[in-house]
Amino acid sequence: MTEQDFHTVKQSRPFYVLWLVMLVWTVLLLFRLSQVMWWQRERFLLEVHPRAGWQYELVPAARGRLLDANGRPLAWSSRHFSLDWQVPDDLSRARYEWQLISAALSPDRHWRQERAVTRGGSRIRLKRSLEPEEMSVVQPLLAQLSSLRVQAYFERRRIDHSGLRRRIGQVAFEDSIEVGVSGWEKEHDRLLRGVPAVMRVRLDRDGRPLPATREVVRDMRGGYDVYLPFALRSRD
Repeated sequence: MTEQDFHTVKQSRPFYVLWLVMLVWTVLLLFRLSQVMWWQRERFLLEVHPRAGWQYELVPAARGRLLDANGRPLAWSSRHFSLDWQVPDDLSRARYEWQLISAALSPDRHWRQERAVTRGGSRIRLKRSLEPEEMSVVQPLLAQLSSLRVQAYFERRRIDHSGLRRRIGQVAFEDSIEVGVSGWEKEHDRLLRGVPAVMRVRLDRDGRPLPATREVVRDMRGGYDVYLPFALRSRD
């Protein structure tokens, strides 16, 4: 290397150092942006808008049946659907939505406009159990009002047999899931209890669900039927 080449390399060294620093800075900047946009997006979104982000919910699965040796049901769960309403904070908006709802179907007797519309910010159950013909009426309302929601739930029923009630046992609800707490319900709870689905929906800055953002995080699995080693007599 000649002396002139040496001086040329020496003069160009600051340029390469500056280029290397800019390259490293660009890589770090892109990495940080990817963190904000993807991995830490939810945290920053919640810091800016505390009510925004994802809302998770459990969708209960059907509990398995208790059957005798011949397959006669002793205990089973019946599915029902309720209609819940997130009452708007704005009183005029609440009254407007109430008029739409009450014109389409009749809420349960204990709900009247004067009582319902003043519950701004709370979720109330307008109908405990929707009839099949009411489901078709509710569908257009669900598309029109994001504050309405149909919620599935189960009621445990038992055979009308006084001698078996205690042995069949009872269930209780834990996080909307039927759990056996006594008798055969408790003894076989691990088999009878299903796995609920996990759903999530994105909320806007005001905490309201955004349309078309609901998705399944975990699929539902119903509980197993359990056959007990005895048979009811026909006259039972």
